[in-house]
Amino acid sequence: MERLSWRKSLWRLVTAIVIITFSYHAIILFRITKLRHSNPSITNLIEQRAELVKGRGGEPRIKQVWVPYHNISPHLVRAVVAGEDLRFSRHAGIDWKGIYLAMRKNWQEKRFTRGGSSINQQLAKNLFLSSSKNPVRKLHEMLIAWELEQILGKRRILEAVINFKRVPPQRSLASI
Repeated sequence: MERLSWRKSLWRLVTAIVIITFSYHAIILFRITKLRHSNPSITNLIEQRAELVKGRGGEPRIKQVWVPYHNISPHLVRAVVAGEDLRFSRHAGIDWKGIYLAMRKNWQEKRFTRGGSSINQQLAKNLFLSSSKNPVRKLHEMLIAWELEQILGKRRILEAVINFKRVPPQRSLASI
């Protein structure tokens, strides 16, 4: 009798975890779909950093001016792709070769020296996830990166990534 109730409790716990996980991801999918037609004003990463500033007694200053893709310099687009994800135009959100090379380098160095994330994965992490380094978050990031690709496409992803890149205060995207 006791064994049966233990199994039942475990089954209920697993079921609850699965339901919560799918519900959480459904919210993320809804937010990705919204990104097709609306610009995000803030990311999870910006919120996390704002909390750090508040924790140190400071007042975070968040200033976001969205620049549409057609107003972004093609030189800036090429620079971001060259600097962040050379195979951006050839993968479906996940750069498997980049991940393999990063894993090989990290194995050789015996520490995490290289990330291997695609532009899509960086956007997924910044918009929806934390910056923690754990395998479950990385797998979730990969799923979201693929979904971003399917729902938004390359151009919209680049627009979002470039708009959340740090730009020095004395310069604007128009002057780059």
